[in-house]
Amino acid sequence: MVESILRWQNLFTTMRSRQLIVFFVLLGFALAANDVGLTHLSYYSMGSSSDFIGGSVRYVNTDGTHTRLATCDQKTVRIYLATKGAYDNSSAYNILFNETIGQASFNKDGSWLAVRGDSSTNVYFLKQNVGGIYDVDHTVDVGSHPNAFAWAQSQDTLAVGLANSNLVWLELNPTTS
Repeated sequence: MVESILRWQNLFTTMRSRQLIVFFVLLGFALAANDVGLTHLSYYSMGSSSDFIGGSVRYVNTDGTHTRLATCDQKTVRIYLATKGAYDNSSAYNILFNETIGQASFNKDGSWLAVRGDSSTNVYFLKQNVGGIYDVDHTVDVGSHPNAFAWAQSQDTLAVGLANSNLVWLELNPTTS
């Protein structure tokens, strides 16, 4: 009887320590994200609902310099570039994917855009080509559905939380890309 109680106590302690580790990792990301916000008194123009397949926006993200804006609706990521301090629909363009997009996130300087879908195990990394248009540079299969991700403060590492309860760190190699 005493052994059974001790075994349950050890199991509970192990589970609690894992929860604390996850809590502190998430707290670190929250504290690192201190640059999010809109530019005061700037004017923004967005596309009409006809610019999106579903007529609504699921996710929005801007880079740390507030010169790029990504919006997501179903299988479309729409990129807006700031022109004279405004996000203008005339500079916007769409990137289409083969799956519904769950999240898109620029790193701080906007050199990379990470995208995850709702149905695959892939994380897509987009970067601007010579013409200034973002397109898929490479895709990483993380082995389980990515539920969420966030860029680390270093700007070249993406932390990805997976459906199988794992956390993976994807680090860009500056010598190859």
